[in-house]
Amino acid sequence: MNYEGFTIATANGIATLTLNRPEKLNAFTNKIAAGLEDLLPKLSKDDSVKVLIITGAGRGFCAGLDAEDLAKLGSQPLHELYDLLQDLTLTLDDFNKPMIAAINGVVAGAGMSIALFCDFRIAVEEAKFFAGYNRMGITPDIGVTYNLPRIVGPAKAAEILLTGDPLTAAEALKIGLVNRVVPAADLMKTTHELAQKIAGGASMALNLTRQALKKSLNNTLAQQVEVEYATMSICSRTADHKEGLKAFMEKRPPQFKGK
Repeated sequence: MNYEGFTIATANGIATLTLNRPEKLNAFTNKIAAGLEDLLPKLSKDDSVKVLIITGAGRGFCAGLDAEDLAKLGSQPLHELYDLLQDLTLTLDDFNKPMIAAINGVVAGAGMSIALFCDFRIAVEEAKFFAGYNRMGITPDIGVTYNLPRIVGPAKAAEILLTGDPLTAAEALKIGLVNRVVPAADLMKTTHELAQKIAGGASMALNLTRQALKKSLNNTLAQQVEVEYATMSICSRTADHKEGLKAFMEKRPPQFKGK
């Protein structure tokens, strides 16, 4: 599959999406958004894909919306861009498999938005995080105001978004914005080790656990117990559950097949 602004490669159950505009620090464009709108539903339906890694080429993860697209905001119907970003936001939220952001450098604006949709964020020591919206005189997009408070808390989210001050990788780790910080040379090795561990798990159970965790953020306890019952009921009928029980009784690692 060929897409403008990013590449996709799949091996051993792991799909790696690389934003590929290194000369622009992988600045996000309307064409990238449209490409992701096409790709992500296909990956969701592809049973051979267990985990998605998102990273950037060169020295940046993603520097936010491309300045040329931002410059058009005042001269084109805003709803066109809004509709595209809204669709992308919901597509990212609907993606039904674990996602890992391998943050290889600068991440700002829309880049932060995409990283926040990932289940794990692994950053290099040199990474810098910028909200940047207020410095451009515009408000956040792609679900930042929804995801960021849920990850770092409302007060810290307000500080990040309203001041626009950059965060180092160490600061991002301290507030829970990233899961791990590693030397640049170890980024993809560490990311792939985590991806392989997840890919070896029971796919149905992992994907339903992700859904349950997302629902928990807005559910009451009583509602969440119902979600847990429903997901457990589905998993209890899978071949992977039977294999897990058998492996436990036989004191060996399970061999899950994703069924």
